Amino acid sequence: MSDLLLDVQNISVDINGKSVLHGIDLKINKGETHVFMGPNGAGKSTLGNTLMGNPVYTLTEGKIIFDGKDLTEEKTDVREYTEKIKELMVVNAQEHRPPLLRFSWGALSFDCVLEDLVQRFTLFSNDGTPLRAILKVVFKEYATAATQLSNTRRESADHTKRLTVREGETLAAVSAREYNDPSKWRVIADANDIDDPENIAAGTIIALPPLY
Repeated sequence: MSDLLLDVQNISVDINGKSVLHGIDLKINKGETHVFMGPNGAGKSTLGNTLMGNPVYTLTEGKIIFDGKDLTEEKTDVREYTEKIKELMVVNAQEHRPPLLRFSWGALSFDCVLEDLVQRFTLFSNDGTPLRAILKVVFKEYATAATQLSNTRRESADHTKRLTVREGETLAAVSAREYNDPSKWRVIADANDIDDPENIAAGTIIALPPLY
């Protein structure tokens, strides 16, 4: 499989019959990032608009091949492609959610569903068939219930309870075990009227108040 993503071959462009680009070649491989630089009027925006299919710009010569498809061939109904994106919002009756997707952009990667989509057609053929479209999408991160529970940081004990202090155990140790935070020992001390949190007799029963 070729690594070539975009292949611009000797294109020339007119605006209202006036030549604005001539004999442009460009090759971009998959995974590459290219930046167009130059003074005003050099044709940077013109080339970009031509590649995006802006109807103001007329391709008079050459070819634009994207991912192996010749975009300068006979125009096809863009809905052939946009409908595939819209289908990603259809809720599965068994799973009660749309299809699960993986969003990846550089180091950012997460499971998600397509939550919203806005479609706007920007180019039409003479018979009204849409040829170009812009899609604006909203992805919502998805996680199973088990994953959400495992990632939830507990800020308090699950419920009010009592426990028996072990031999040599301090309130800070109890707080660390029950609240995941040893600094909450004072809450336990205040709730149990304990004056010396470092010296508690083994077997003492103390109450663990919930944290709010």
